[in-house]
Amino acid sequence: MVTGELRGTVRHSGTKTRGVVRAGYKRVPYAGPIHFGWPARNIRSQPFFYEAMDRRESQVIQTFRDHVSRIRRRNGL
Repeated sequence: MVTGELRGTVRHSGTKTRGVVRAGYKRVPYAGPIHFGWPARNIRSQPFFYEAMDRRESQVIQTFRDHVSRIRRRNGL
């Protein structure tokens, strides 16, 4: 049964040195087995994070470049 509950747990955060995307909570603990699979339980992988990044690769790269350019300008580099 697909409920969409896992989709509602995807969130992002960041620091000065990295960005993080997470999925799942204590009450929805199955993000890892869904994404990577679990052969012992006959759960095939559904790499939703990787697929999302592939679809938005050019946007992610452009955003990274924009941020680097802004940092360089701000620091006179």
